[in-house]
Amino acid sequence: MSQPLFAHSFFKNQLLTFRLEEIENYTEKKKKIDQWIAGLKSGTLNKKETSLDSEFLNIIVGDVLGYESEISKGSWNIEKQYSIQGGKVADGVLGYFANPLGDQFGAETKRDLLKTFDVRAVIELKSLGTDLDKKQNRI
Repeated sequence: MSQPLFAHSFFKNQLLTFRLEEIENYTEKKKKIDQWIAGLKSGTLNKKETSLDSEFLNIIVGDVLGYESEISKGSWNIEKQYSIQGGKVADGVLGYFANPLGDQFGAETKRDLLKTFDVRAVIELKSLGTDLDKKQNRI
């Protein structure tokens, strides 16, 4: 039997002061979420996991949740296909990343020269219908 990720009391307390109108660009973000919901209902998102990874990270994690991936700004907080311990690659990671060299090099070179990083969360995406409670083949 699956357990809730958050206690009911947590959401009850948070909802007392929550206001949709306080979310920056709410209308645009809701439209993007509605497009994903429509894709789920129509079956167009029922694809292999990796075929939607980049789009999901860009639209949902980037545009909707506000995580920055534009490295030309000198600092960002999401990296895709990030190497982790044991030679594995995470679909993405959230954290604090910066290139102290600024705009001296092209975008791909900047990632190669990544000097400042602080990974806070690993993102592992799964295809639609994957049982998230089932034991994964991970070390």
